[in-house]
Order: sequence, then structure tokens, then C-alpha cells
Amino acid sequence: MTGKPRSRGRSINLGGQAALERTEVIDSPNATHLRYRVINTAR
Repeated sequence: MTGKPRSRGRSINLGGQAALERTEVIDSPNATHLRYRVINTAR
């Protein structure tokens, strides 16, 4: 993982061209990390 800022329940806007959206919690006991996917918003 990289040291990117985290957001709880919010989309992260990266320069208005890409956004990280929360998809689901990683399947692990006591896991507090969330899985993110990059969404291309530049259409």
C-alpha cells in the first residue's frame, strides 16, 4: 500500500481525474483496512 490519505465513507478526488471509491472490507479477522478501486472520472 502507499501512503495516501484515507477517507471514511467518502470518495477521494485526485486532481478531478480519478477517484478512489470504497468497495468492500478486506476479508480478514479484525481487518480495519478497506479495499479501494480507482475510478476514471475523466470522460
